[in-house]
Amino acid sequence: MAVDLTEGVTPPPESVDLFDALGQLPLMPFYLQMQARNIAITDRYLEQMEHDLLQLEIEGDVTPVGEAIVLNAWSQMWVFAFFELMRTWKVLAKDFQNFSRKLTRGNARAEAQLIENKTAQIKKLARLTLDRGAFHLMALRWVAENPAGAETALNTAIQRTSLLSRMLADVRTGLAKHQIQGSGTFVPHPSYGRISPLNGSISWRVMYEKENAEALISRRDLADECRAMLHHR
Repeated sequence: MAVDLTEGVTPPPESVDLFDALGQLPLMPFYLQMQARNIAITDRYLEQMEHDLLQLEIEGDVTPVGEAIVLNAWSQMWVFAFFELMRTWKVLAKDFQNFSRKLTRGNARAEAQLIENKTAQIKKLARLTLDRGAFHLMALRWVAENPAGAETALNTAIQRTSLLSRMLADVRTGLAKHQIQGSGTFVPHPSYGRISPLNGSISWRVMYEKENAEALISRRDLADECRAMLHHR
């Protein structure tokens, strides 16, 4: 039984830049914007490579192996980088989400102490950075000004990115660890990708052991799900 993880989601036009989609997430601007821009820039180059590969396959009626190998390699590196970006953002988002919850539960005195402790923690962790924790302190002020609003915004963002995070984790685990996500079972064809007949992007077989199901997830599926976050409001 095949599982379509993007069922019910209508991807927005490909003209939407991934940097714009990622930039709408709380805490993503500034601190993680360089990584987000790298993902967006690479996506544009990969889209052109995918288009060119599909044209070569159609015109030659055979698989252009050399070009496919290069595209598969670049696509895998893109998945790894994208997965790490989203994992780093989610850790940061959950940390400040938990902090906002603590602020909403305490009185004024307890709130002041929580802010003081969090400030000291940030400064200690950021002692080797060039900005001395400027971004994290700015995020702290954002949460402290409206803890309830910050909690809602972060919770909404985490929910909106849940499908993308799951898809990235499923593909990344098979490629990097040669295992099924959430299981130690080996995948049957690690790192092997197929050329999508729709757009030329590389697709990978993803298996779900507990559900006895599997799916094909392409690099373009991942990019389109990121763009679709603009509509997950």
